[in-house]
Amino acid sequence: MIEFFQNLSFMKTAFLVGIIVGCVTPLVGVFIFARRLPHISESLSQMNLAGIAIGSTIGSAVPYLSGINPSIYGAVFALIGAFLVELLRKVFRDFSDMSIPIILSLGTGLGALFFSILHGFNSDFFNYLFGSLIAVNQSDLNNTLTISIIVVVILLIFYRPLLLITFDAEYAQVSGIRKKWIDLIFMVIMSLTISVSVQAVGVMLVTGLMTLPIATAIFIGKSFKSVLVLAIIFGELAVLIGLVLSYYLSIATGGAIITFSLLCFLLVLGIKYIYRISSRHNM
Repeated sequence: MIEFFQNLSFMKTAFLVGIIVGCVTPLVGVFIFARRLPHISESLSQMNLAGIAIGSTIGSAVPYLSGINPSIYGAVFALIGAFLVELLRKVFRDFSDMSIPIILSLGTGLGALFFSILHGFNSDFFNYLFGSLIAVNQSDLNNTLTISIIVVVILLIFYRPLLLITFDAEYAQVSGIRKKWIDLIFMVIMSLTISVSVQAVGVMLVTGLMTLPIATAIFIGKSFKSVLVLAIIFGELAVLIGLVLSYYLSIATGGAIITFSLLCFLLVLGIKYIYRISSRHNM
């Protein structure tokens, strides 16, 4: 523990990024969970990885552009993925779910192709796959903070329409809310949130951070707002404790975060189950 506090200045940036990610990801994840869209988040996370790979390749080939953080390319490609999903949904009107595996395949293929151009799946690629908060720098913090502020502002502006469309789409449309545009705005929010979360838990595990804290909170929360608050609390705990565990055990940050989040889920599930059994016996 003493060693940890001696390196606190080194860890400060990682903690700040972790706090931001732990708040924003469950905040958006509640809507993803309610709208049953976790598979789309997987597709967008793969597009994010493709953008990072292309950005790294461009930075290596063009020294003038080497100063641009690859995560910016990742955010741009996640946004492109969001627009492509909506476009393909219109193309395949009767088979709208086809858009998800198409974008997933596109992102995976482009990511593998451009990382292979960089001559090997190095440690940076491993960090993007499974997360490495300990490796973040000031540029990562600035990007995370900027994107998170944009996400929160958009959520605050469109909170009521998003809530109505999520739980009562018919009433929302009768009320004059344009579902098509709100869906597109939500896809933008989701893609930006994914680009923020990749640094913490990596592309392979980002869906877990968007769903596990919410799944845990649902067992305790009595309303949408209470679930929202509890999800943020569980998200923060998972990210911060996962960060400390990854520091001490020299393991992937994303794996530590998701494992702790899963343990929280199983613990709450077990307590809930025991409570139900005891309540039945007392009746």
